[in-house]
Parts: sequence; C-alpha cells; structure tokens
Amino acid sequence: MYAFITITAYAFDLFIIVLFMDKLLGKRKKQIPFPVFISCFIFMEIILYLNEYFSKNLSAELSLVVTILLSLLTTFGLTFLYDASIWHRIFVAVSFQILALFGEYFCTLIVQKLNPSVFMKQDETVSILMNLGSKIVLYLFILLFILFWNRNIRKYRTLQYHILLFSTPVISLIIMAATPFQLLIKGENVFFYLLLFTSLAILNIMNYLLLEKVFSTAELKMKYHTLEQQMQYQKDKYIQLGAAYKNGRSILHDTKKHYFAISEYIKHKQYDRLQDYLHTSMEKLETTYASINTGNLVIDSFVSNFKTVAKNNSIYFEENISIDANRIPINDYDLCVIIGNLLDNCFNACSPLTHPEKFIQLEIYINDNDTFLIHTKNPYVSTKPEKETPFDHSIKHGYGLDNIKRIVEENHGIFRVRKDEYFDIIIIIPIIDIHKRFHPPLSKRDR
Repeated sequence: MYAFITITAYAFDLFIIVLFMDKLLGKRKKQIPFPVFISCFIFMEIILYLNEYFSKNLSAELSLVVTILLSLLTTFGLTFLYDASIWHRIFVAVSFQILALFGEYFCTLIVQKLNPSVFMKQDETVSILMNLGSKIVLYLFILLFILFWNRNIRKYRTLQYHILLFSTPVISLIIMAATPFQLLIKGENVFFYLLLFTSLAILNIMNYLLLEKVFSTAELKMKYHTLEQQMQYQKDKYIQLGAAYKNGRSILHDTKKHYFAISEYIKHKQYDRLQDYLHTSMEKLETTYASINTGNLVIDSFVSNFKTVAKNNSIYFEENISIDANRIPINDYDLCVIIGNLLDNCFNACSPLTHPEKFIQLEIYINDNDTFLIHTKNPYVSTKPEKETPFDHSIKHGYGLDNIKRIVEENHGIFRVRKDEYFDIIIIIPIIDIHKRFHPPLSKRDR
C-alpha cells in the first residue's frame, strides 16, 4: 500500500511538471519522440526518489540544500526538451522550484495551524500524507500561475471551465485540512486516509484531463464551424474575383469596339458625334468597371465592391491606396483573407451607427522602407459589459481577427489593434523578397 501511494505521489509530481512546462514552454521539440520525452520525466522522478532515499542519513539542512539543487538542475535539464531561449529555460526552472517550495511551506503551515501536535512525532504515514498534500497545494499554485501567465487561457477558457478546474484542488485542500492527524498517529483508520489522499491526487489528474478533453472537443467543433464559414466566405470572394476577371476581359473586348467606333467617327469627320460618344462611354466605364485600379485583382475587386456596398448603406468610405502590385509581399489568398475580414469588420461595426457617424477609412500603401502597410479606422458601438472579468471571453470570439493576426505573423509582420474613440487596425509586413525591394540588403563587401 505504501509503495502504491509513493508511486501515485511521484506520478502526480510528474503530471504537474509536464503541465507547467507545456503551458510555459509550448510543445516539445518535433524531433523528440513521445516515449523518449516521457521517459526523461520518469527518469527525473527516479532521481528525486533516490535522493529522498539516500538523503535520510544527512542532516536536515544539508538534505534540503541537496534536494533543492538536484530538483533545480533536473528541471532545467528537462527544459531542453522544448524550443526556448536560455533565459526562458532558467526562468521556468527557477519559478517551478519557487512554487514547489511555497507548496511545501503552505501545506506545512495549514497542518501546523490545525494540527500542531503532528510535528511532535515522526510518523511515516503522516510524512506520506504531507507529501501528497504539498503536491495538491503545488498543483493549485501551478494552475494560478499558468492562468495569469498565459493570456490565451484567460481569453478562450470560460468561467465555468475555471470553476470546475479549481474546484478539485480547493476541495482536496479542505479535506486535507479537516483530516484528524492525531488519529493517524495513534494508528486509527490509517488505510482509509491513505486511500483518501491517493484518490484525491488521482481525482485532480483525471478532472484536468477530462476538462481539457471536453474543452478541446468543443473548441474543435467551434473551429470547424468557423472554418466552414470562412470557406464559404472565401468561396463568395473568389466568385467576386472571378467576376472581376471576366469584367476585365470584357473591358478589353469593349475597348476594341470603342477604338473601332472612334476610328470610324474620325474617318468620316463626325467630331460632334464622337464627343457625345466619348462622353457616354466614360459614364458607362465609371458605373460598370472597377473604380480602383492598382493592378492587384484582390484589392481592385474588394475595394471597388465595398465602395458600392458602403454607398448603398449610407457609409462614407475614404480610401488612400498607393502600391505597386508587383511588390506586394503576400500571396493573393492571404491578401483576400486580410482585406475581406478587415472590410467586413468595418462594415459590421458601422452598421448600428446613425448616418452622420458612419465612416470608414482605408489606407493601403508601400513606403520607401520596403514595408507594406494596411490601416483601417472606423467608429464602433462599445458593447463592454458593466462588470467585465478576465474570463468573459469564450472560444467562439475572436477568430476573425485571429486569422488576420496569424497570417501577418506568418509573413513576419506586425498586427496592432487600438480601441479608444475609434477602432484602429494597422498591419505592417516587411518586403523580404530581394527582387521586390527598392533597398536590397547590403552584401558583406558593402558593409
């Protein structure tokens, strides 16, 4: 029984440190197989167990120092299973050790306040239970640390999720605090309390894994639904692009007819009729064909189409576009996602407003520093709740802007959102391709 409880305690410790590193360091290195990955953690637990076994012959102070140093070094060694900078590795190793010390301290403090007589007698059963209790306290501290360290957890996890997650370690600590350690010292109900504490440790692990599984399933369903919407959106936009392409072909066809008609008017010296014909043709061109002509099909079709949509909805639309289509640093698909989502967000934000306040500003340009910039500005209606908490977000929010941010970051760019009087979004993407740059990087010889 004691062996099983000891294994459970070390398994709980292994679970806690894997959880801590996964949340702070991200996924493990791709080249490391999972069996090797988990074996390294098991090996660390074996080292700590051997240290605990052999350090019994040392003094309390020396045993504590050796245990801390060994724990710190093994934790730091495990960080090399992840991709991270050296300072990030040091921070993770030191912070975990500090949290572990606080866990043991607070567990001891709780028991000392409620059952001070426990420490008057050394007992193996009490020692094992205290070890499990300190792991539960450490688990609670780890959850709190991860919650305030990882912004995405606060953003996409619901309040219900956090209540369920924190309920098990809190309830476990309440049960631990209510344990009559005096009876244990006397040898009464030892098996029951050992089994209870072991079950609490296993319950904390199972509760976390089940919650993550349920939430991951819900998140996948939401992402699948969002991707379906995005695919339909892309389909609609590509239909628009296709129509714009056909429209461009029709321009070429109509231009031939215009040249032929102009040639005939000039040939017969019918200049007055030619002037009327040119005036009528220009009016048709302005109403039929794209008003934005940058040479990029995505920008031309989207912005031209959106100008019409904005006009029909009494939205003042102002664009400032100055680009060389051959220098745009991202492909048309990514540009389609960015422009389409930005304009849709602007439209949705302006729709509830009254007419005098409805305006959208769009800037797309390439500056002299080989940088591609997109900027939108529009008013919006604030829907901020009266009492907002860090957990008010859920998985169904934020994927539109997240898609833009993901594409921008994949292209080594910067994505910034500012919400004050107006809603401002700025996207900055460097032109990396040397053939598209006005200022190619200097060679070593030039340096």
